[in-house]
Amino acid sequence: MKELLLFKSLLITLSSFAQKEADHWVFGVRVGLNFNNNYPNVFKSQVGSQMEMSRATAVISDKSTGELLFYTDGFTVWNSCHSVMTGGTGLRGVESTIGRGVIQSIIIVPVPATPSQFYLFYLHNNDSISPDFMELYFSLIDMDYDDGLGRVVEVSKNVFVAEELALKITAIPHSNGTDFWLITHGMNTNNFYVHAITQEGVSSPVVIPIGTTYVYEERGQNLSGAIKASPNGKHLAVSTSSSIPRPFELFDFDPATGEITNARSLGDFSTQYGVSFSPDNTKLYLKALNDRDVTHQFDLLEENVADSRVGLYVENPLFPGLGGRPTSSIELAPDGKIYIGGGTSEEKHGVSFEESLKGLVVIHSPNMKGVAANVEEVELPLQEDQLVWISLPNFIQNTFNGLTPANNPNAPCNDEIGIYLYPNPAENYITLEVAERCFSAYTLTFYNTIGQRMGKHFVDQQEFGPIDVQNFKSGLYFAVLEFADGRIVKRFVKL
Repeated sequence: MKELLLFKSLLITLSSFAQKEADHWVFGVRVGLNFNNNYPNVFKSQVGSQMEMSRATAVISDKSTGELLFYTDGFTVWNSCHSVMTGGTGLRGVESTIGRGVIQSIIIVPVPATPSQFYLFYLHNNDSISPDFMELYFSLIDMDYDDGLGRVVEVSKNVFVAEELALKITAIPHSNGTDFWLITHGMNTNNFYVHAITQEGVSSPVVIPIGTTYVYEERGQNLSGAIKASPNGKHLAVSTSSSIPRPFELFDFDPATGEITNARSLGDFSTQYGVSFSPDNTKLYLKALNDRDVTHQFDLLEENVADSRVGLYVENPLFPGLGGRPTSSIELAPDGKIYIGGGTSEEKHGVSFEESLKGLVVIHSPNMKGVAANVEEVELPLQEDQLVWISLPNFIQNTFNGLTPANNPNAPCNDEIGIYLYPNPAENYITLEVAERCFSAYTLTFYNTIGQRMGKHFVDQQEFGPIDVQNFKSGLYFAVLEFADGRIVKRFVKL
């Protein structure tokens, strides 16, 4: 086994097995991550992201090489050298008066059958928060210009598409493998608007009335939130940011026709923001408040999806933190994990608000059910002028379809990728299994939360168990695996 550094051990990537459009992330204040290696390297601010604001962002990398192409905050476009792209100023993004509450106002969509060009779609508010709502525009990016650094094509800049929209936007690949669907939602209506993006351009929308109506309220409530597609393109989940509890809705989507059907509520939640599906399309995550938790998982394989809800912070005995702010985005990454913006918990660490904005919350195993999804707060090695905020980049989700980090034969060995402890929580017995590529003999020691040793074993087999824990009192325990070249700690709960 390889020597493990904390940050590397927490953030292992599977980018070599997936499309690479999402290999670079740019978000927050001058923060950037590069998923090209076995973990996401942080850009250094002197040579990295030039964004000074914390509003919503979008970024695109080369789908074959993972090299950064460009990124934007909806007002300015920067190229791969972190310089303003030719023609890359003057875009009509969401104004700063509500910019910090925006998590999904921009998305980048490849131009069908033209690999060097991209549509940059963005929402714009005329009068800050007002009943005028959002307008939708696009600009065309041509990467064949300026020796591959690209340009915003002036004759196709700030092209008006639609108006009276909510503050959320997504795109889904067409089942033909070439075209795309662009999806927005109206205000004071229950209308979805579905545009076809083809070689001929951006079509007029098909209007699909379904689900609840977004009624405008004072201070922009019901305006923001997210529309998120499952990686396989067959479902849509839609959140709505309001201080008044509203339905969190799930829909079916047909990538061949663009139809949205089968609306159902998964329960009422207030302050709904980030949404994400798991890479295997079986779990759904929501960042929102209710009387039980602030981050929620739903199991789409259950007959009653709403009743499958599990809280991942307050209700999670394996997670001692508070999980940062509820008003933040949730995004899948090329490593098959889910990342949550908004920083980490001030209450947990006893740090200042600004210090808490140096980290993210990570769901290490999002395909797993309930608390086995394994939530953790991770501090990023950021410089003084870099801060995480609520928004993470908005990507087309098919990039992440089917990612399973544990099946990556090139992944380093650590507690998330190569070591399995189950069941967890446990009643009477547990089993420990070490992946074949990671196995060597080790010493296993159990401790309780006050450091008392509860048992010790020498293990010379990949699968060790069942291990009797019937005499352990109910609570949290630590299984410490000591190999010749490193130590790994697994947490488990005895019921």
